[in-house]
Amino acid sequence: MKASNFIIGIIMTSAVMALLAIVVAGFFQAYPRDDYDSSTLDAYNKLDNISSTADDIRTEVSGIEQNRDALDVIGGFFVSSYKAIVITANSIDLFDSMANSAVEDTSLGQAGFIIKTAMVVAIIILIFVGVIMAAIAKWPI
Repeated sequence: MKASNFIIGIIMTSAVMALLAIVVAGFFQAYPRDDYDSSTLDAYNKLDNISSTADDIRTEVSGIEQNRDALDVIGGFFVSSYKAIVITANSIDLFDSMANSAVEDTSLGQAGFIIKTAMVVAIIILIFVGVIMAAIAKWPI
């Protein structure tokens, strides 16, 4: 690839991005939203608690590795594993509550709950297929 083709590609990409920015800015000027209320978005800002709990587990596990007693190491890993399972359950509950908030914020009616249920089923299937694929990939062929 020649350097000139690369530079032309960068220039064309920048031009498309600038054009898109101009179009979006035009939309915001032509259709202002003075009645926009961002307080309803607080229902979706719940990931800080899970992130802080994960950071706490990370620091606890690093402290376990420095300990020399075998029982303390094993017990520490069991406690950290239990906390990781609790975080997983809390994450699923958080996803469900955020999906419920999204369905209630939109005016889809019963179809919104059907879409939410379909999303939850799709995620469960993806997780299950991911675990199965990981297990199959570990087996020798």
